[in-house]
Amino acid sequence: MEAMREAETFTFETTSGTAGQTQTMAGEARFGDDGMEMKASSTGAQAMEMILIGKAMYMKSKDLGTGDKWLKIDLSDPNSLFGMLGKATDPEVMFKSMEAPKKLELIGTEDVDGVEANHYRITLDPTQYLEAMEFPPAMADMLPDELVTEMWVDADNLPRKFNQTIEIPAVGGGKPTTSTSEGTYADFGTDVEIEEPPSSEVTEQPGV
Repeated sequence: MEAMREAETFTFETTSGTAGQTQTMAGEARFGDDGMEMKASSTGAQAMEMILIGKAMYMKSKDLGTGDKWLKIDLSDPNSLFGMLGKATDPEVMFKSMEAPKKLELIGTEDVDGVEANHYRITLDPTQYLEAMEFPPAMADMLPDELVTEMWVDADNLPRKFNQTIEIPAVGGGKPTTSTSEGTYADFGTDVEIEEPPSSEVTEQPGV
């Protein structure tokens, strides 16, 4: 995590899938005074644009009913479902959850987009993961006994790739749902442009 802070900026691409629906996101990020700042756009099941600055997230999507306006969301609200979404999409929070793994294994050395990287398998306790993500403890019932993430880290201790598959138990003992996510990180230390939208293009009420 320290190496990412020193680099200050990076770009990323992620793909996630659940129940046959796939979401792809690409964007750029910067470590600011108030934490991670990010600008991204996604395609797939829920296409949208997203800007994260400080404790505010701005989202634009036809599914939000806000037309051409950005919906501003207060991420400091502990009861906000959008606040949980903000944490789930924040790379800094994800890496924080891995700081004290239950198990850490070095699988080998592999090439990731032309960069040599060590491949690690990181095993987390679900309770530890939920605490780091600041999710409700009750969500532990929706997770397996262990969370396993594959992570590729280069010689400068910068993450280059991740991969995670989670089997979510079904209510009533039915067939579990498989949730997958993978992504890559690149362009560390390059210039990025992340700014809040003009106030005239922002609303705090869906459908306005």
